[in-house]
Amino acid sequence: MRLVYATGRPRSFEFAVASGPLHLPAGARVLAVCDGPAIDSQLDEQTFGAMSDEEYYTLQALISSLQSAESARPKTTSAPTANTGTLRRFFRRVAGRS
Repeated sequence: MRLVYATGRPRSFEFAVASGPLHLPAGARVLAVCDGPAIDSQLDEQTFGAMSDEEYYTLQALISSLQSAESARPKTTSAPTANTGTLRRFFRRVAGRS
């Protein structure tokens, strides 16, 4: 699982990718989760409204490049996992909605 996160405040966000929740710096805002070919993007209205256009397009480009890299990976034939529920619970916790 890879996480796209932002540090800093809106209009001075710095975006990066972490290989898991344990690799997130303190105060990071998780904006997207990539689990294999599935990418779940979570950008709340308040954060979206506070971001500059440049930040928004930088974030979208980072998510798109991550999605391209994930789809270019060789596909495995392992059994499907139940990570969809895990991703939803993770985003609810990040967004503060238990």
